[in-house]
Amino acid sequence: MVPNLDAAAEKITPGSVVVLALPCQIVLVERLRLPTADAEEIEGMVRLKLERTLPWPDEVTSGYSVVKRGENESVVLVAALHTPMLDSLCEPLREKQVTIRDVTLYASTAAAACPKNQAVLLLYQENDQIILAVAEDGQLGYVHSVDAADPQILGSELPPILLTAEMEGVPSEFSAVLLDKSCEGLRWLGPLLGVPVELVSIGESPVQCTIDLLPPSWVQERRRLRRWEGFRARMIKAGVGVVGLVMLAIGYIVWLQFRVNAVDRKLEKLRPELATVQERQQRWSAVAPAFDPSLFPVELLYQVYQSLPSEDVRITRFVQELDSFTVEGEAPSAIQAIQFTDAIRANPELAEFSVEAGPPEILPNDHAQFQIFAKR
Repeated sequence: MVPNLDAAAEKITPGSVVVLALPCQIVLVERLRLPTADAEEIEGMVRLKLERTLPWPDEVTSGYSVVKRGENESVVLVAALHTPMLDSLCEPLREKQVTIRDVTLYASTAAAACPKNQAVLLLYQENDQIILAVAEDGQLGYVHSVDAADPQILGSELPPILLTAEMEGVPSEFSAVLLDKSCEGLRWLGPLLGVPVELVSIGESPVQCTIDLLPPSWVQERRRLRRWEGFRARMIKAGVGVVGLVMLAIGYIVWLQFRVNAVDRKLEKLRPELATVQERQQRWSAVAPAFDPSLFPVELLYQVYQSLPSEDVRITRFVQELDSFTVEGEAPSAIQAIQFTDAIRANPELAEFSVEAGPPEILPNDHAQFQIFAKR
């Protein structure tokens, strides 16, 4: 026996494969009645239930087992826990590269060792708590924990606990009470419930994972680790070839660097000519409106008038600047103002201009005042 996982990790050989059975203190367990018997539907309904009730917003690992299955209804025991807490708990094992094959609930494994076709009450101790588990046909159907500081208090707490369980559909008539050796002092529960008491050794039972709580991220991490180990083995076998490829890559990089330096030297010689060409382009762009007939104010204004959707749309102001022009006016309606803007955008003679316009302003006479800005 070891007190915690840190001590257990010291005794486990690195690379070992283990099964982890979690105590009830860190796992949320709930019994559900679901109106379905289909496996895929059960899984979906369990996931939906957890999303609505769990205190953690995300990063949840969950599992379930079907306690009873009927034609129209199934009884399911669901277990869930916060994945970051599980990561922190198992950090000592994972640091030693111990492979955790399965994660399950310890109470579930204990119930799996109980007799089949019977309902039994199983009691054992986890740290400072006594766990009351109801096993139905060898499966965990209900679990509850009480403070183990004063076991005699259990006598007064047991009836309301069993009554609550019975209201949830848990069998209340047991064929036996099974006590782990850690709870040997609770033999008086047999006469209280009117059933025989048997001592068992839960820790010696083989672990059966009826509830799977292995986080999917751990499964993916294990697969990645296996792929990496295989890749590393192949890399070692092909070591000589890899060295040759690396040397070839280094030579290619040196050659590329030489070519880059040569291009840089040529570019440095051409830089003055490039600067002259760019300066000429800027000058031409500045004076282009004076020489390009398509940019003459008269031509632009003509194209704007050609874009009028109707004679009722009137232009009240036209301003041209170096590389832009502004059109202001009034239309009988906002729709015609918007149509005028779209017509300017669609005019092929004004295609080099980017046209922007805000929403028309509605005047007191229900006309729409607009302003259109075009930039080249």
